[in-house]
Amino acid sequence: MKKAMLGLLMGLGIAISGQVTGQEKPTIAVLPFIVNETIRIQVDGTTIRPTQVETEFTSYIMEFLVKSGKFNVLERDYLNRIIRENKITESDYAKPGEDQRIGKLIVADYLVIGNLDRVRINRRITRIPATGEVSRSYIAECMSHFRITEVKSGKVVFSHRVFERLKSKDLPFAERKDLTVGRMRDILFQRAGERAGNAILEGIFPIKVISVHGDQVMLNRGEGAGIKVGNIYKLYKVGETIKDPDTGAYLGSAEIKIGEIEVTEINPKFSKAKVLTADSTVRVGAICRSADKSTKKVKVKPRLKPKW
Repeated sequence: MKKAMLGLLMGLGIAISGQVTGQEKPTIAVLPFIVNETIRIQVDGTTIRPTQVETEFTSYIMEFLVKSGKFNVLERDYLNRIIRENKITESDYAKPGEDQRIGKLIVADYLVIGNLDRVRINRRITRIPATGEVSRSYIAECMSHFRITEVKSGKVVFSHRVFERLKSKDLPFAERKDLTVGRMRDILFQRAGERAGNAILEGIFPIKVISVHGDQVMLNRGEGAGIKVGNIYKLYKVGETIKDPDTGAYLGSAEIKIGEIEVTEINPKFSKAKVLTADSTVRVGAICRSADKSTKKVKVKPRLKPKW
């Protein structure tokens, strides 16, 4: 049925990012985020409207999901047309059962519905007394939150909040040398969009161990899907199935932490990592979750003493 629907969409000229190869990929739709109307960015004579902010931000999320290779991502023009034709408003997003109805209208397996809460770019101008030159520095922030709904069941399978803070002084010299507010905005949205996209990807398809050789493991996540050399992940084994005692509904499976790994190599289709700590045997199928802090020991170089 789903293949027939996708064929119909493509036959009608509706663009779907990504290609179906082998096992059919799920279709995901990133609906327009609800924007805090107080958002205004006006620096260096540049003004950005809230709708423009939302479009730029979500385009980076969609681009990330396309590059991940895990989804068919519905294009924005198609989504906007369905929203207009069915007179779907932002208030509908909060109504019980509405996620499922919208998902069926646009023929998606998953819906991403979110809010763009804050976007700020502050500029500081400093005059250098010795040369008389003017130095500009920026601090930018972007905060959003979203949920992912599985259309078939109508259940929210994942929710997350993303906060990205960027200082121009932390950028490479080549990027901050002639930095403008427009470029600062682009970098902010790219980083925030990739962070949100990676959270969406992990919420639906968590990284898993696909092979184990001693303290070396291979992961089912490759280049362009948010994984980077040096990333630290907590390692979990899947435990017993969890059900709601009142309704009997399936809530997922217990996850038991067994250690941490560090990514050492990225390939187009998979990655390699080394085991940093392990409380039990690491097995194929273990789940990897992003770690905010690592137990990896950092070598500290001794301070050099004067030779006199």
